[in-house]
Amino acid sequence: MAVNPLITTIQIIIVVSGAVFTSLMRRGGAEKTLELSVLTLFGILGMLLILSANDFLMLYLGLELQSLTMYILATIKRNGEFSTEAGFKYFILGAVSSGLFLLGCAYIYLITGHTGYSALSELSLAGLSSTLGALLILIALL
Repeated sequence: MAVNPLITTIQIIIVVSGAVFTSLMRRGGAEKTLELSVLTLFGILGMLLILSANDFLMLYLGLELQSLTMYILATIKRNGEFSTEAGFKYFILGAVSSGLFLLGCAYIYLITGHTGYSALSELSLAGLSSTLGALLILIALL
């Protein structure tokens, strides 16, 4: 986990924004307030993990925690046709993206032997595998 003043400041902003969102949601009389609050907390936890990740696998875990929360939030209106369709499309796109991200991490691990961000500095872009690994991660994140 990486900790520096910029990361800490952004984490505080995210936590405060989540608290404001949750309080506004409760005050506004939204349906399923408890479920939305718990999902919001898991989404915030995923964002905090993404921010402080210093390793590809920790970044992946944070992305998945945050994405799974968003899949559920996209389909929270069960009777809506568009809500279900949006959630399903988002889930399929997220699954493909996760697969590409893990494949890119595997290529980088194959070449360098570790999964930290420092592994990117060890890559020589002359090799096809290293270029392919970095490209797969970039495509997955985009």
